Amino acid sequence: MQEVGCNHAQSVRYSTDGFATTPTMRKLLLIWVTARMHIEIYKYPAWSDVVEIETWCQNEGRIGTRRDWILKDYATDEVIGRATR
Repeated sequence: MQEVGCNHAQSVRYSTDGFATTPTMRKLLLIWVTARMHIEIYKYPAWSDVVEIETWCQNEGRIGTRRDWILKDYATDEVIGRATR
């Protein structure tokens, strides 16, 4: 899920380094740190299942951000899990 979050940051042109940092953060030698993550899995996928992951983020406080994920079985569109940090 961390990789999906970084890919999302790159796809919306927030970051280009693979760590979801801004140019200012890189100049100051700063990175994002995941302090905690809450994951709920309702159904584990089988080995050959394709999983679709949706993610979005929102500001939380002055220097924090919160990211959420929804995990779906691609074949059935069934929500099989959720996560937030």
